[in-house]
Amino acid sequence: MDTSIVFSKTRSGEQAIATRRANLDRKLRMVLILVDGQSDINQLHNKAAGLDGLEQALERLALDGFIEANNKAWQQLNTRPEQSEDLESDGSFDAQAVKAKLVDAAILVLGNDAEKITRMLREAPDTPDGLEAAITRCKKMVDLTIDESRSAELRQKCLEIIGRI
Repeated sequence: MDTSIVFSKTRSGEQAIATRRANLDRKLRMVLILVDGQSDINQLHNKAAGLDGLEQALERLALDGFIEANNKAWQQLNTRPEQSEDLESDGSFDAQAVKAKLVDAAILVLGNDAEKITRMLREAPDTPDGLEAAITRCKKMVDLTIDESRSAELRQKCLEIIGRI
């Protein structure tokens, strides 16, 4: 995960803190409380000293819509229609919902460096095989332009999303 990302609570996140209706487990609730819209991930690590799995909790909160990153690539996600399922009601594959999750994962891992990768994912063919091929191309691009550890992390998260791991 890009440690320079700054997260802030969404309206859902604010409501989850105020009402406790979201039924977040203790750890997720603690992390949600720490998110202040000003601290980057390194600063959150300092605030949450002794809390294991901070980055995983942030990812879960972001993917569930309780927090969002304050960067240009993340803001583009607000223009896509909300999809909660990867399968349509007739059982067919919902490529747009899967692509949205892949884009979320790319932004979580790459932060401000995600722009080209998110474009590649959005333009990928709307099939599981097409998405897997796009993920492979994205991994190669990240290997060459950013670093290998983040490309491996991105590939693993993306393959988990499309169910190929």
